Formats: sequence, C-alpha cells, structure tokens
Amino acid sequence: MADDDVTILAVGDVFLDRPDPDSAFGAAEELFAAADIRFANNEGAYADGVDPVPNARPPAISARRNAAALRRAGFDVMSVANNHILDAGYPGLRSTLSCLREAGATPVGAGVDRAAAYRPVVVHRNGRRIAFLAFSCVFPAGYEARESLPGLAPLRAHNAYLPAIMHEWAPGMVPRVISLLDGTDAERAEEAIRGAREQADTVVVSCHWGDFSRPYVITDLERECAELFVEAGADVVLGHHQHTLRGVHFHDGRPVMHGLGHWAMDLPGMGDWLAGEGLPMEGPEAVALYGDHGVFPRKDYPLLPFHPDARLTAATLVRIPPSGKAEIVIVPAYIEPSGRTVPVGPDRAEGMRVADYLRAACGTHTNAAIGDWQQVTRTLAGLPVLPPD
Repeated sequence: MADDDVTILAVGDVFLDRPDPDSAFGAAEELFAAADIRFANNEGAYADGVDPVPNARPPAISARRNAAALRRAGFDVMSVANNHILDAGYPGLRSTLSCLREAGATPVGAGVDRAAAYRPVVVHRNGRRIAFLAFSCVFPAGYEARESLPGLAPLRAHNAYLPAIMHEWAPGMVPRVISLLDGTDAERAEEAIRGAREQADTVVVSCHWGDFSRPYVITDLERECAELFVEAGADVVLGHHQHTLRGVHFHDGRPVMHGLGHWAMDLPGMGDWLAGEGLPMEGPEAVALYGDHGVFPRKDYPLLPFHPDARLTAATLVRIPPSGKAEIVIVPAYIEPSGRTVPVGPDRAEGMRVADYLRAACGTHTNAAIGDWQQVTRTLAGLPVLPPD
C-alpha cells in the first residue's frame, strides 16, 4: 500500500450483548489493525437502568460495559442512524453516544438535534480528509431528529402499490411496491453530502436500508438512494440493515456496497421478547408467521436469531488512492455458534461459501475481488481490486 493511500475497513451491524464481548473481535485483530480507518454500524443502545420505548420491536438494549469491547476492534467511526438507536429513548441515545466516544469511536448520523444528526465526521489520515455521513431509511416513527429534538438523520420514503398484472383483475396477488423518496429528506441528505464534500477529499456515505426478510434482493429505493448519494458527491456508499450480504455495483465509478451483513449482532433475549408478545418462538409456526428469513431463535446460535445465511459475512477493505477513485476487496468471514467472527481465506470451505453467496447476490459473477485476510494484513498493494464499470 502506498504511503499516501488511505484504507477503510468497513463491516456491517455491530451490537454486543454477551458475557465476553471481547470475543467478537479476537480473531480479527490483525485484519482490523491493517486499516487506517475502521467503520461499522452500531445497531442498538448501550444504557443502564432504562426501559425500551413502546415501538422498539424487538428492543436492542445492552449494558454499558459491553460497549468497552468496541475499543479492541479500534473503530474510528460508527453509524448510529438505524432502527434501534432510540430503543432506549432519549436517555439511551445520550448514553450510547457517550459509550461510543469512550471506546474511541466517533458516532455519526444521530445527535441532540437535526443539525447534529446531519453533521459529518471528518477523519484525517495520511494528509487526507475523509468525511463520513450516515442516514437511515428504516426506523420506527419518532426516531428521526427534529429541529430541537434528538434523533437520527432520516431518509424516509412513501410506498405506492401497482397490481402484479396490469390490465387484469388479479385479486390476492402480491402487488409491486414502488418507494418514493420524501422530498424534504432527500434535499437535506444532498445538502449534507455537498457540505461534506467542501470539507473533505473523500466522502463516505452510510445508509441503513433494504429488505431483511428476503435474501439477495436489492430494492429500487436502495438504487435510487445510491444514485442520489453519488451524484451529490459521495465517493463510497456503505449499506446495511439486511443482516445478510448483498451485491456490489458501481455508480459513475463509485463503489456501492448494498449490504455489509453484520459482524456481531447479539440478540440473546429474542425468545423471551417473542414469548412476552404472545408470538411463536421457533419451529414451523415461527417460519409460517415470519418467513424462513424472519428473526426468531435458531438452535445452536443463542446470540444470533437469524437465518443460517447470516452466519456468512465479510469485512470490506476500501482503498482510496490520491486520485480519489476508491477500490475494494472483500475478506470472507463466518460467525461461530459462540458468536466469534473469524476471517478466512477464499480457498477454505467457509470462504468459498461466502464467495458463492456473493456470486448469487451479484448475479452471474461476484463483481467483487475476494481476498485472503492474511494477505490483506501483510499488504494491500498486491491484491486485486474491484474494477469500475
């Protein structure tokens, strides 16, 4: 890697609620240390002595002590624009922002008011300025920041529905969904990106978006948002929320990661919460109600109540040379039943499964360079990178 390159390691959702939170990152310390900047989405609230708000479904609230383990990963920036960040209300948001800062990670995408939520975080590395912004398309009503109230940076959309078959009566058929971006939110996002562009050499935009209930799918809204971000000045787009990996594409030569998956997503109380709601916890009844990719407890994975596809994940290395044209390489990883996430080479069985999953997510080819984590740790310069369109 050239001395004036900047390398960002990006992973998806991270939320720790386990007896040994350090275990989430122990197998990947060298990989994380190889990057100049480390980024993740912080998918929940760290707070003590708080109750969940009524529309937190399910609540993702963990003790403050768990957040200290984030320092071991060395996260520099963490998005807090997501559908769980206000699960513990305003006190929980304040506590979470404090916890992240204490762990060395600067939060982005939520704050004490709307201006703070849309404010970029600018990181200086190797004489370069890298700006981060974060938005969320998916969240309960009321989690959005307002003029003088805390919350996240929203990018809402309104759904419209078309018949499955035009010009024919087809009762009961699932309609086509068309999502229309809220004009005010879109304008604010564009303004924030243009403002970040004036402060930095490179702009990275994170967005919580997509459909977690189905594998592989990339919604029309994700594509529309990605185009909006890039055309407003983003150099890299990092998507998350689906909890499984999604495809990769370039828009105007800028990489768009539609779904980073998750690195550590602990929901050990999911079964208790479902039982408290009077909902099925497992088995055929749960599958019938939530779908095979729904969120409910899975045998042998007490921390991770997601479909087995969610055990396949990756770290994405984004290399930004002085030209500013970002290149990426994807490092496969898998999550063990204990919750430990282990990076692997693409020639191992687990790495091959991740590569195959990416091929399916991207279509007939991976559209992604798959790298060995030990090579990445030694040097990034010799690895293949994703070519622009």
